[in-house]
Amino acid sequence: MDRCETAEAMLGFRMLRYIKAGLGISRSRKQAAFDYLYQHNREDPALLTSDHTFGKMVAGVKFAWGEKFIRNAENQASLGTRFPVLWLQYTCSRVGFLDGQFDYDKLDLKLKYSFITKLIGKTSIQLTGGLVNRPAPYSELFNGHGSRGFRFSVFSPSSFGTMRADEFLMDKFAAVFFTHSFGKLLYRSKYFEPTLAVVMNAGVGSLKDSWRHRYAPFKTMEKGYYEGGILINNIIKSALSGLGVALLYRAGPYSYDRFGDNLVFKLSFGYGM
Repeated sequence: MDRCETAEAMLGFRMLRYIKAGLGISRSRKQAAFDYLYQHNREDPALLTSDHTFGKMVAGVKFAWGEKFIRNAENQASLGTRFPVLWLQYTCSRVGFLDGQFDYDKLDLKLKYSFITKLIGKTSIQLTGGLVNRPAPYSELFNGHGSRGFRFSVFSPSSFGTMRADEFLMDKFAAVFFTHSFGKLLYRSKYFEPTLAVVMNAGVGSLKDSWRHRYAPFKTMEKGYYEGGILINNIIKSALSGLGVALLYRAGPYSYDRFGDNLVFKLSFGYGM
């Protein structure tokens, strides 16, 4: 986590019917709130900093072919689409721009697709990836999308539920998040309407020049990160929300030696009319 002061100006607009775009600039000053120092070069290991300023230009686009909307006199809300949805964002940081101290380009990509198979259920797949092409401090890189808490933890879709936040650090990253829901079980009542789903996630990444990041404990993900489990939603259900549970297991090269340390229990919350 960082202490952060940010000022930004963003403009969002639609291009054609199914494309939503955005442009903006931002200035951020970030100071590490933990034991972390950034080493600028090998020749001078004493040149270490923890307080950094970034001047950025940002451009993003969302493409959702066939997206439908519901409109009133003032607003409109998306009803989604049966086709894949693509998000792409490019960030450009330059030395001297809004007092920025770093030169790098960052690319974030997300592709999400959900579909229903008759008698089998609903499948949701999300592909996520990113790249930072030049050296940058910890806060500008990828942390692996971990959502495991130290005590109480809530299930978060499209994240690694068995990975702790900031456990990994990477400048290249790719992951796939897979969930298949079998729908409502045969027995259900007014306040009990469980739905069973399986969850499988995998990711891979790497970090160039790891020596730049001093005193911060982290891992990289070259060997691949894997987890899987089950999700039961709406064990307790009301008209507006539902409460369920998830049980996930951490497998592969980054699993722990003790079986129990790899198991993570989470609560799940859902909302709907």
